[in-house]
Parts: sequence; C-alpha cells; structure tokens
Amino acid sequence: MRIWAFIIVGIMCGMLFARYQLCFSTAVRSLISFRRKDKIFIFLVLVIASAVLFNFFIGIGLLKETVKALMPMTFFGGILFGIGMVL
Repeated sequence: MRIWAFIIVGIMCGMLFARYQLCFSTAVRSLISFRRKDKIFIFLVLVIASAVLFNFFIGIGLLKETVKALMPMTFFGGILFGIGMVL
C-alpha cells in the first residue's frame, strides 16, 4: 500500500515538473546563458524544504533514518537518472 503512495506522488511531481519545465539542466543553462535566476531559485527552495521536512519527519518518528552504503548500482542509477532528466 505504501508503494502506491510513492508512485502517485512521483507521477504528480513529474507532471508538475513537465508542466512548468522544471529541469535542473535547463535551470543551470538559463542561469549561465541568460542570467535568469528564477528556476535555479526554485530548485534551491525545493532542496531546502525537502531537507527541513525530512528532518522534521525523522524527528517526530514518522520516518526512520537509514543510511545505506554506496553501491555500484546507486552510482549507475544516478547516471541513468541524470541522462533521463536531460532527455
């Protein structure tokens, strides 16, 4: 049941990112080429908000703090995610 919540939230976030053209590579390109700071600012706000919320949920006991070892599949997954974001 919990996996469906993650799938639904992931699809909703993906639809929002596609609708408002929030792509990290586009944000960096806009910052460097056109000196537009709006998209990179949105990403910074999202990163800070997610860090605060995750720490809050860990603090009140809704999430467990788990740190897993860096494995080769994690590295390849990050590479695949980065390529997918650009495409």
